[in-house]
Amino acid sequence: MLQSEVARTVADQVRVALTPADQRRLGVTRTVNPEAYNLYLQSKALMDTERNFVRHKEALLRKALVLDPTLVEARVELAGCFLGGVLDPSYGGRSTVESLALARAELEQVARLAPDSAQAHAVLARVLRFENDWPGFEREAELAYALDPGNPDCVNEVIVSRHYSGRYSEACTLERHLWGLWRPDIPARALTFCPITAYDAGHYDEMSAGFQAVKQYDRNEADSVLSSRWLAFGYAAQGRFDEAAAYMERADRVQPYTPWKGWLAYIYGRQGRVDKARAVLAELLSMRREKDAYVIPTAIASAYEGLGERDEVFAWLDVAYSEHDPKLALIINWPLWSGLRADPRYTALLDRMNVPQAWRRK
Repeated sequence: MLQSEVARTVADQVRVALTPADQRRLGVTRTVNPEAYNLYLQSKALMDTERNFVRHKEALLRKALVLDPTLVEARVELAGCFLGGVLDPSYGGRSTVESLALARAELEQVARLAPDSAQAHAVLARVLRFENDWPGFEREAELAYALDPGNPDCVNEVIVSRHYSGRYSEACTLERHLWGLWRPDIPARALTFCPITAYDAGHYDEMSAGFQAVKQYDRNEADSVLSSRWLAFGYAAQGRFDEAAAYMERADRVQPYTPWKGWLAYIYGRQGRVDKARAVLAELLSMRREKDAYVIPTAIASAYEGLGERDEVFAWLDVAYSEHDPKLALIINWPLWSGLRADPRYTALLDRMNVPQAWRRK
């Protein structure tokens, strides 16, 4: 008797908005464990500004899988959780290499249970990105999107692919579609922007205008953090460091997220507030040394870049390469890393990462 109606009822009870793909899956008759599915939906409802967000999410998903080891949605979500945990300062000392192994183990089980899971292919695309397998990443991103073009994670991976390859017109069209999926509360007439693509392409005025438009519709702290952080990146790329610092500090007060804390130090360094930059850098180094959290090496490299210590930057980027830092690929296209491109060590690093020649900026 426990079939699609039960899953819908549980979803209604926890008030989680289901994606179109979720709706289609729930329309398929199958036996479900309502308690397991409830735990899965609770994990989806968690806000990433909550303290111990990833740790709490993993615990819920593990409980769900004890109750129902065949619950594909929970296995895919757990694989993504392992990858997200690398970037969560409250999660502990699990490295990217460990997280990749755990994510792959979950995805292997999903491949046996549901080989056409679009979400699983999107998560696998992320795994391959972290491993610098660019052909594999593009293959899985395209497959995920083909399987479910209404899934935000599937759309996002294709956009990342377009950004890396510099196909900005396609990326902009996809990004407008993604905003409609991410933020259905924003009126369609307002969705005329693609600010993330504009940032990547160096159109900073367009990027700032887009995120200022988004900010008008902020619903909660998570929305505010996202728009504030992106505005900080945009202003930093324009050399407007006072404005960048104000927005990044606002985001850091709500969500002191270690990958981005390195960029706060970068902004302080470029602003001339060297003491504050070194204080943030010291905090990151201490957290990494004491294993209070797994601090990704690019967070430390970005702090040194703000301080103009290029040898330290490349030393930490080498560590990032060896540890499969999930943010290392941003050196391909991220405007705030553009100062590295004239250095032979940058080219050598891209060679080690097997970055296609067509993706490399001049």
